[in-house]
Amino acid sequence: MSSNVDESDSEIVRINDDDEGAPDLEEINIDDIKVDTQPRKKEGSTKRSAKDGSASLPRESDEVDLLAKNSDDRKKEEEEKEAERKRGPGIDDDVQVKICDMGNGCWTYHHFTPEIQTRQYRSPEVIIGADYNTSADIWSFACTIFEMVTGDFLFEPRKGQNYDKDDDHLAQMMELLGRMPKNLAMSGKHSTKFFDRKGNLRRIKGLSFWPVKKVLTDKYFIREDEAQAFAEFLIPMLGWHHDQRSTAREMLEHPWLNMEANYDFKYTKKEFEKM
Repeated sequence: MSSNVDESDSEIVRINDDDEGAPDLEEINIDDIKVDTQPRKKEGSTKRSAKDGSASLPRESDEVDLLAKNSDDRKKEEEEKEAERKRGPGIDDDVQVKICDMGNGCWTYHHFTPEIQTRQYRSPEVIIGADYNTSADIWSFACTIFEMVTGDFLFEPRKGQNYDKDDDHLAQMMELLGRMPKNLAMSGKHSTKFFDRKGNLRRIKGLSFWPVKKVLTDKYFIREDEAQAFAEFLIPMLGWHHDQRSTAREMLEHPWLNMEANYDFKYTKKEFEKM
């Protein structure tokens, strides 16, 4: 097959084809000829659809849709994080609270178990295995009120390399309230496990004493008068001997409960130091 193209400016191209079955002569308008100027793609360079196997190239609109989707996902994620940081509505002034037993309460005249109370709110007599009564709940209540005011546990014992949680719990109590009286320390079934003959802790030495009021002012930056009033409210409920703790009725008459609500926030360290 051979073809001759006129190099003149003529718009008519003559094609002479001697092959069998081909026309002898055709006149073709060069304006009707479409030339593919795109480079040939290598085989396998186009994506195949799963449905019919036909080649399909990514469209610009697809890329725009993908970018928009990613942007919406990021925006939604940021909104969710922001919602987590925001606090809910404030509590109304007329809120009422009821304290209930969570399952291991006992009769005053018959104890079903020697171990009562949640760990962080457990009273010293229960830890050492001494007798207990309803005043154990007063101890727990003091721990709960401290947590509500500060956001932290009053006692949060941890296990150490050479001591267990009970040892650390007793140590934290003594650092806050002073040393446990010897007669109480030696009165429990487990006393010899925790104390020596002098009433000192066996496994933890060198206590760092930090009274309640100092904890409130130095750690939580509560104003002096407020810290004093709150400490005076807590200490009667944290008596070492269970028969020396204030009763619930006595605590209802405490001045701290009627103190003017003049603190709605916790001071920063800088603000507290300027006072």
